[in-house]
Amino acid sequence: MKQHLGVCKKYQKAKEKQPQVQPQVQLPAASASSSTPIRIFSQSTLTPAASNSEKNAILDRLAARVCYEDARPFTLYDTPAMRTLLAEIAPYWQPPSAFRIANDLLDSEFNAIQQQVNNVLQQTNHWNIVIDGSKDSSRHRTLNLVIHTINGAFFWTQCVIDAVRESAEMISNWLIDQLQIATNDRFYLINSLSTDTCNVNRAVYNLLDKSKQLSHALFIPCDAHGLQLLILDIINAAFKEDFQQANNLVGWFDRSLKQLAALRDIQREVGKQLALVIAVKTRWGTQFGLIKRLLINKIALKMYAVSDPDIEKTQQSYLDIINNEDFWTRLEAAAEILQPIDDALKEAEADKSHLGLVYPRWRKIRAAFIDRKPCPFAPTKLLVDILDKRIRKQLFPIYYLAWLLMPNHKDQLKDQFLSSQVS
Repeated sequence: MKQHLGVCKKYQKAKEKQPQVQPQVQLPAASASSSTPIRIFSQSTLTPAASNSEKNAILDRLAARVCYEDARPFTLYDTPAMRTLLAEIAPYWQPPSAFRIANDLLDSEFNAIQQQVNNVLQQTNHWNIVIDGSKDSSRHRTLNLVIHTINGAFFWTQCVIDAVRESAEMISNWLIDQLQIATNDRFYLINSLSTDTCNVNRAVYNLLDKSKQLSHALFIPCDAHGLQLLILDIINAAFKEDFQQANNLVGWFDRSLKQLAALRDIQREVGKQLALVIAVKTRWGTQFGLIKRLLINKIALKMYAVSDPDIEKTQQSYLDIINNEDFWTRLEAAAEILQPIDDALKEAEADKSHLGLVYPRWRKIRAAFIDRKPCPFAPTKLLVDILDKRIRKQLFPIYYLAWLLMPNHKDQLKDQFLSSQVS
């Protein structure tokens, strides 16, 4: 049979059409017990005829990419155990040092990714720009620019501003300079600009609206940021002291590991162990999360307070908070009021959210405030006034127009047009 197949023309032609199997590297004899071969090179990265230097270069890039994409330390390959493993797999290859991964390999990878991003952006006709301030790991003040397209969002650049005054003029000029480079002077690619609604960024909108480069762009305040500010507005107006006590209580358990362990023992006794949430101003939903988690753990906290915990006299105030029934009553009222805002916040962050859904979200919150039972801690008029003030600052005309242009609102759009013609 073997001799026949060796001279059979039909079999030989079929064999030539079969895809070539990539070479595989087996573990050395010391580890040959494994039945699964280790594939070192794929067809997309290396050909069988590649030289050792080409193989080393490819392995260097792949090793560095593990650190970049998987957030591994640059010293990943410096440990004796790792080097022993890699020496068995690829004896001819010396893994890159942490210095190389942090320098020339990182520069090479950055340039390659930047070129890929540029290629994608140049094939896209509509860019939506997002800018926001932050601080980096070294606590430098920075401005960040992200370009959002139909193909996804791409981080473009970061500007370290440090002691420079973050004025509307400074941000506007910086943004125009960066977009001039990114678009190669094709500012018509810019479809919209989104920021938060602080006074500086509202002034940026006004300046750019008068500029020749971006006067055509739509200006879209961040809806999630506005909803977060609404939560802070209500807390500051009606529940500021209660919220501060709640945050102090959670902060104390976070610092006192012994007391936290005692609370966890009680949580397991009465039900499920759920971590407490500490509120952070710039973290969406943590304010509501703080209140909600405290209420969920109310029974466990009350049991902890009467369990005669081993605490210092200076810490008695935290037990007083837990034993204060008025504190829990006000917290429950705050949770009921903030629930519809938290729901809207989650909707705003959803992938399928769009401009046409912004106005009805805020209208739904207003209806929830009006329909709820009167609360002595936060009267309906107070809540509606706070909401309307935030709406005037947050909802630009583009949100109302986007809502009217949704297909299921064509009748409202017709009525709006007719009434405008009459007036």
